[in-house]
Amino acid sequence: MTSGTPRSKRMRIRPGHRFGGSDGQRFEIVKPLGVGSQASVYRVRDLRLHRDVAAKIVKESLGLEAVDLFRKRFERELRLTARFQSPYIVQIYDCGELQNSCPYVIIELMEHGGLDTQLKKALKQKRYLPIRHVLFWARGIALGLHTLHKVGVVHRDIK
Repeated sequence: MTSGTPRSKRMRIRPGHRFGGSDGQRFEIVKPLGVGSQASVYRVRDLRLHRDVAAKIVKESLGLEAVDLFRKRFERELRLTARFQSPYIVQIYDCGELQNSCPYVIIELMEHGGLDTQLKKALKQKRYLPIRHVLFWARGIALGLHTLHKVGVVHRDIK
């Protein structure tokens, strides 16, 4: 079956929506941060630990097969990256499924966004990134990839 979740059962994820934890109330959506082809990213408040984090939530419109494939990739990536810490790799804190069975992952919040955010800002302002910023990002990406490659991980979604 490849159809998405029926409209009558679709969840509306908006600020104030709570999910996760044993009571479904651990995380609260603060605001959307970005939308990709397979998932949306939100600024989320962890109500148990009193900190802001990011939640990457798979789009339920992908269909059951695509959501299942994404879930398997999520779980594999979580297991691999949870084994080590690096200042150059976003930390993963938690994962689970919403009530509609869409997987989510709770990750470290990057307050100023990733490289894609910086590039979009520069393009919008019709300017180049300063060379020191380019070198900072290039060094961080290289060191992060080096950390991953040492444990046999090839990352497919560099941001």
